[in-house]
This record gives sequence, C-alpha cells and structure tokens, in this order.
Amino acid sequence: MTAVVSLPAQRVADEPALKAAYMQQFAKFIEWPGDADAPASPRVFCMSDPVVADAADGLGADRRIGGRPAVVKRVQPTDDLRSCSILFVGGASADRIRAFLAAAKDRSIFTVGDGPAFTQAGGMLHFYSEQNRMRFAVNPASAQRAGLKLSSQFLSLATIIKDGQH
Repeated sequence: MTAVVSLPAQRVADEPALKAAYMQQFAKFIEWPGDADAPASPRVFCMSDPVVADAADGLGADRRIGGRPAVVKRVQPTDDLRSCSILFVGGASADRIRAFLAAAKDRSIFTVGDGPAFTQAGGMLHFYSEQNRMRFAVNPASAQRAGLKLSSQFLSLATIIKDGQH
C-alpha cells in the first residue's frame, strides 16, 4: 500500500471532525486477524463520544474503507464490543477509560482516546495537540498484543510510545 495518512492542516476547532477523519484513515493501515477470511465484513467504528460519532456519520453513510463498508456505532462500557474494529473513548474519566479498555481486552479492537492518560491505561493510540495541530501517539506493542498489525507507513507518521510512557 502506498497511501499515507494525509489530512489538511486544520485548527483544533474542527477537532471532532478531524478525529473522525483520522480514525477512518487509520483503518486503512491496520490489519485485523481474519481480514483475509472475511473481505466484505464492515469496519465498525465504536464511539463513546456522541460529538465525534456525529462527525463520523457526517463523513458519509456509504463510505467504504479498503473495500469494506464503514459503520458508526455509539457505545457504552457495558455494551458488547465484539463487532468493533476501532473503539474511540473520548474525553472520559479514568474510571470510564478503564471500563472501556477492560471491555475491549483480549479482543482485536484498535483503541483510541484523548491524551497520554489513555495510552498509559493500556490504550493503543492517543490524540494530542502540538502547535495548534492534532497529532497522535501510538503504542505498537499494545496493538500487537491484541493481534493487530500496524503498517510501517502508519507508524512513521506517529509518535511512538512504549508501555509505561506517555
């Protein structure tokens, strides 16, 4: 694959739409177990933040990612997350982050959140702002433990963090 995650430079004021667009781009650079066995299965974007979920809906109901339909699902920590490909836990308390990550544990779900506390708690990627631009940091080891393969192109665009770092 020769594509890169490239989105126009935008101010943090467009944060929900930018996060939604980034997550859809991220899905192009992640390989989930069983992808080859179910090439038409949807990419399900599970969102705990209704504002980001609305922004993801606004990207297009018939959107496809790598030939797969993209579906947005609003979730709570007590919901069944088995169908999720990507789980976004936005602006949540430490307890809520832990509850979502516990529900996603031992599943091949790419977990995304806000700020370093999210990846410190075991999440795979967190968004942060630097010089009025949205950036992201990834913990590849966390993704690998979930059976996910992240492309080297994707990792080259991220700040790489290790377990215990922020």
